[in-house]
Amino acid sequence: MLKNKLILIFIIGCCLWNTHNAMSQNIEPILPSEKKVSLQDVLSLASKNSLDAFKAKRKYGVNYWQYKSFKSSLLPKINFELRPFTFNRTLVKRYDSEQNIDVFREQQTLSTFANVSITQNIRTTGTSLFINSSFDRLVNSGITRIENYNATPVRIGLIQPLMAFNAFKWEHKTAPLQYQKAKQDFIYELQSINLKTVDLFFNWALASKKVEIARENKQSAEKLFKIGEKRYDLGSIERNDVLNLELDVYNANTNLTQNQQTLEKAYAALKLFLRDELPNNIDPELPELISNLQIDIV
Repeated sequence: MLKNKLILIFIIGCCLWNTHNAMSQNIEPILPSEKKVSLQDVLSLASKNSLDAFKAKRKYGVNYWQYKSFKSSLLPKINFELRPFTFNRTLVKRYDSEQNIDVFREQQTLSTFANVSITQNIRTTGTSLFINSSFDRLVNSGITRIENYNATPVRIGLIQPLMAFNAFKWEHKTAPLQYQKAKQDFIYELQSINLKTVDLFFNWALASKKVEIARENKQSAEKLFKIGEKRYDLGSIERNDVLNLELDVYNANTNLTQNQQTLEKAYAALKLFLRDELPNNIDPELPELISNLQIDIV
């Protein structure tokens, strides 16, 4: 019995391990695992996850479905209405001639209704043609049970506004133009997102390069200061020269601190624009050839 339980636990463990491996293989990282992030990676991330891209896509989606709704309004529409059971119980005031008084009598009704209609809008005249068929059943339950039926096999008609403008005709002219404008606005907004992304990326890259240069300047200033101290001990330079070298070290530290703060602000602005999709401890990878840069519109 114990042996069977151990075998069962081993099989379940193997299944869970295989499932975990399969899920790990199917997950694709948003950004490469390296510590370098290229401009193309940031542009791709901005087009998918930035708040501006989200708003642009939703705005374009609204205009797209409005245009589709207009196109569907020119097609025949079939409407089906069904109310299988509608029960109503009321107390109705009636006059009793035998007793010469008003009395309340209970009245119960059970109704069934069904209707099928086909409607076609005509763009040139603004007319709506319709064909419908309906069935109605009414059962009165009181002292006596009475059933009534009303059926309309086929009814054909049209609706033609006489003192109104032709809405279908004007929508046929304006809807394609509005949709075309929505597409152009969408492309413009995506290009604006790309421009903003490029600006934020190079602000981050420039700040990163300034930090690297500031570190090198600090190291150089510290080396020169150490050399100056040794030369001062040997008597080859004056005390003022050593103090100037020490001041250079102080200025280099101050410059490094300022550039690090600028780098943090630039990185925070880019990360906020991308909605915190950038990992920490990464560096920008500057493109070698800007002419090979590809920016996808959609």
